[in-house]
Amino acid sequence: MPERLQGLIVKEQSGFYWVEAEDRATYMCELRGRLKEEAKSSDIAAIGDRASISLRREEGTDVLMGVIEELAPSRWSSPTPTARFLSSRPPSQRQT
Repeated sequence: MPERLQGLIVKEQSGFYWVEAEDRATYMCELRGRLKEEAKSSDIAAIGDRASISLRREEGTDVLMGVIEELAPSRWSSPTPTARFLSSRPPSQRQT
């Protein structure tokens, strides 16, 4: 099994996640198969979440891609992106 790196999700777009890893590099990653299944029914990864990734070389290239193997428990208490955003704002900036 390849060595895993720990990192922080810094960007998400169209099912891909950019993870800033402990080696100070940022890798474009996709979710491991079982995590993809979970993602179909819930928001399992978000910017700011911690992830454990493994790296693989794209076939025929020197490009390294990441695979998110595990996600640390989310620091967000709300299940939806909008609620996550609102709950991360200071109380004075929240809409009621």
